[in-house]
Amino acid sequence: MVLELYPRVHRRYTSLAILGPVLDGYGTWLLEQGYSTERVREHFCAARRLADRLQQRGVEALTSLTRTRLRACAPADSQEDPNLAVLVRQLERYCESELALYPAPALTRVEQRVAAYRTYLQQVRGFAPSTLAHHGRTAGEFLAHIGYETHPTRLATLERRDLDAFLRAVGPRQSRASLQHVVGHLRAFLRFLASAGEVPTGLDTQIDTPRVYRGEQLPRALPWDTVRALLQTIDRTTPLGRRDYALFLLMATYQPVAKLRGAPELAGNGAETARIGQISAISTAVRHVLGPSTVPAGCSATSATDCYGLRACEVVTLTLDDVKWRAGRLRIPQRKTRGSLWLPLTDEVGTALLDYLRHGRAALNVRRQRVPFQGPPPRSYRELFLRCRTPRGVLKPTAVTEAFQAWSKRSGLPIPFQGPHCVRHSFAVHLLRSGLSLKTIGDLLGHRTLESTCVYLRLAVDDLRDVALPLPATAGGSAPGVAS
Repeated sequence: MVLELYPRVHRRYTSLAILGPVLDGYGTWLLEQGYSTERVREHFCAARRLADRLQQRGVEALTSLTRTRLRACAPADSQEDPNLAVLVRQLERYCESELALYPAPALTRVEQRVAAYRTYLQQVRGFAPSTLAHHGRTAGEFLAHIGYETHPTRLATLERRDLDAFLRAVGPRQSRASLQHVVGHLRAFLRFLASAGEVPTGLDTQIDTPRVYRGEQLPRALPWDTVRALLQTIDRTTPLGRRDYALFLLMATYQPVAKLRGAPELAGNGAETARIGQISAISTAVRHVLGPSTVPAGCSATSATDCYGLRACEVVTLTLDDVKWRAGRLRIPQRKTRGSLWLPLTDEVGTALLDYLRHGRAALNVRRQRVPFQGPPPRSYRELFLRCRTPRGVLKPTAVTEAFQAWSKRSGLPIPFQGPHCVRHSFAVHLLRSGLSLKTIGDLLGHRTLESTCVYLRLAVDDLRDVALPLPATAGGSAPGVAS
């Protein structure tokens, strides 16, 4: 591979001390991981600086390159030399997985205990992977706090003051709401240990949880004009802009538009028919509230309504199979309820998705290269939204947050929030102010109960003013207890 990338000066890299013999295999491995040839070139250029640092630390051969010595060559601040920092991280992975230089270390006592607990939560409790990660993190921090690694019998002598000491240690870096979750994780872990007879029973009931009052904080919502203005500022002339526009349009869209023409309803079983009827009822309710005058020109009176308001975790899990073009529907996997929500696929969203699929998605999955190079073909993905940076792959919810922050900054709009979930809150508040019922809003947002939807009632300030009763007046014309 080095010869194909650098046909004239390939010896400059293959003759490097320590790293020269493995650069060819390392570059091929990077391509298999989804990196572009341009990024492989940058790794090779940083390899010379890494080789010099290894020689300064007394490393003479690859066999003497330990994990500690390799990590010591990374810059203290990754921004000082980003390419060198990435090279150290990826080379460590390569040496561990491909060269078997770094055998996987044996699990510590804490790691073994946490792994057993995670297995229980997954197989018995049926927790989601994200929930397993949160519970496992709290359990590991608690075991490390009490010194379980060196004193495994410490669990049998646990007392309430040990639990209070742990919460005091982690409390300063947590909000009250976050600390309440930590307490819940700790209680569940103590019950698990008590069921195995490793800790005294009843410890989980001796932990006091922080007081978090229902409704003490308002949902984070933006004015709807700001949301629409943010969508309009996204540059849709680039593959990245087309992707982000379609992505945020799914997260915040509420505009009556015509249903995709030529989309016959699919016949299915009773549950599917009922679901289609629910979608139709929701669309009818929205049209009834907004009225036919709000339908743009050119749309029929039977047009559906663009109602999405998806979560970031729902958007990134959408696949090409979830878009039913002929049926004019979109299937949304519900992470929290573990079900599927069917929504109408409308002209605005359908056009944005088609523009992204035709002119954006393919460009995001192409390896950019400066010279002709016959590497492995790009991997095909069924996920709808792909990364624009190497390595190639699918989006994660954190990438949606980064994209929201980037476009918010570029737009210059007064957006005080850092996360895209405020767009979903804005969508719910806009539905509420438009006069839709809580049941309809909850169905669109995928809520199980109306209690989850009622939090948005506090933001309908104009409607709340109408609820207030007039102050009764006395015969003299003044309110009781008020001096005239």
